[in-house]
Amino acid sequence: MGVILLKKLQGFLVLTTITMMALLYHLPDISLSSRLKSQRTRNAKGTGQQYTATLTNGSLTTGGFKIDHVRVDVPATKIQPVKAESDTVLYGRMMTNDTSQHNNSIGPKSNGTQVDSAKRRNGDDISVRRNKIQWISTSFQNGTKTTNGKCCDSECRELLTLFRNWPTDRPRAAFYYLTQLSRLNLLIESLFSLDTYFNNRFRYPVIIFHEGDLNDHMSYIRERTKSQVIFQLVHFSIPDFLTRPVPRDIPCISHVSYRHMCRFHARNVYEEPTIMTLQYYWRLDDDSLLLSNVSYDVFEFMQRHSLQYGYLWRHWDSLTCVEGLWEATERYIAESGLKSEFFSSWKRGYLYYNNFEISSTKMWLSDKYKLYIDYIDRLGGIFYNRWGDAPLHGIAVSMFVPKNQTYLFHDIGYRHGSYRHEPHRK
Repeated sequence: MGVILLKKLQGFLVLTTITMMALLYHLPDISLSSRLKSQRTRNAKGTGQQYTATLTNGSLTTGGFKIDHVRVDVPATKIQPVKAESDTVLYGRMMTNDTSQHNNSIGPKSNGTQVDSAKRRNGDDISVRRNKIQWISTSFQNGTKTTNGKCCDSECRELLTLFRNWPTDRPRAAFYYLTQLSRLNLLIESLFSLDTYFNNRFRYPVIIFHEGDLNDHMSYIRERTKSQVIFQLVHFSIPDFLTRPVPRDIPCISHVSYRHMCRFHARNVYEEPTIMTLQYYWRLDDDSLLLSNVSYDVFEFMQRHSLQYGYLWRHWDSLTCVEGLWEATERYIAESGLKSEFFSSWKRGYLYYNNFEISSTKMWLSDKYKLYIDYIDRLGGIFYNRWGDAPLHGIAVSMFVPKNQTYLFHDIGYRHGSYRHEPHRK
């Protein structure tokens, strides 16, 4: 009799334990910090410390946007600025149409002490620049890969060779496009306008990213532009860390291929070896058209005046398309202890018309941006909710870039779709 009672008691205890574990597992989360387990690791060289925290198990709900069983790496303490080339802190871009929020106190014809001092602050030491290009070239030739596992191919090495022999008084800069074969005629027209109004004079290289469908058309494209063209192959795939299927139909209507494009411009492009060699880039879409002559070197202008981001227009994204994005960013800032530049006043849904952007690469290649965009990426909102590269860039700039390091290029004529910007004087 006692044996039977003992077995029943053991069974009852096992059942009770399983029930309690199930209840605990399904308890709602109170805050992100209550489920963050900090872990401290040293970097590979042992010269500094990297702080991360991991969100494990359960669900994350932010702004009505729920992600199940994701693993999110976020900084568990304040991220320190990272030293980089010329010992400057890495920064990025911002744009606005309000004169109170951008730096238009300067212009292409500015001169004087301010310009000279800015040039001294931003000018790379010649030996440092040459050594960096040599190091990049040697590293990639020896098989070094970027974080996306990509090596520098023959086209990439052509760009490195160009920059090794680059005039020391000119910034390392390039244009970049992401395109596909079905839009080839648009691309040719865009390149023609670029040559006509800017690049026939200033001769910066053009990087064209594609998925392989341009392999048989490279000669055709090169024959129709005077610019030096560097082709780079990219592959798009759903990230492995997304634990539920990516739906084709979402409230913010967009093809999955469009969401791949958003992720590329917001994150993956900054892991491309060609982009990593640059100090500045000018992004254009394959249907972007310049409409007027640009008589000055915009990259030298950016460098001379300590500018980080140039733009033409600011407008709004649909609130449906950014659902949860502002809340996720607010949570990231709170948990990381980050002191943002002006995110608290950055209006929900604001974005920049970033099919035209002239930017320094400093912030986009920095650890602080990588930590933020990796956090956002792992939430899955780019694929589940179509968080676009334009609002993501705008938010990042409001977090990391002083307002006075932005500039409205009022004197450049531009057209993209139905949008048209006429050049005008201030």
